[in-house]
Amino acid sequence: MPANDDLDAEIQRVQEQVSAAAQKQAALEKATRDPIPLAQARFTVATWVIIAYLASFLGVGVFIAIAGDQAKDSLLVDMMKTLLLPLVTLVLGYYFGSKAE
Repeated sequence: MPANDDLDAEIQRVQEQVSAAAQKQAALEKATRDPIPLAQARFTVATWVIIAYLASFLGVGVFIAIAGDQAKDSLLVDMMKTLLLPLVTLVLGYYFGSKAE
């Protein structure tokens, strides 16, 4: 019977999907069972923020050394002082400012 064959094929397909979902669930369960420690996450975020700030500082320094245009130099230094440094202190203060946790 053709309808019965279609039904058997559909049942087989759904069983394979359920089996694949069960395997994915096991992998996700392992990841949620062993979360990243909060101190390690804070350290990683702080490290990347500081690296980004130092890289931008280095980039501005190289640009100033190569270009030598006084107007652009002062603009870049002002941008670093008014935009990047407060952002770095905001992020670091957010992650390390609270001793409650």
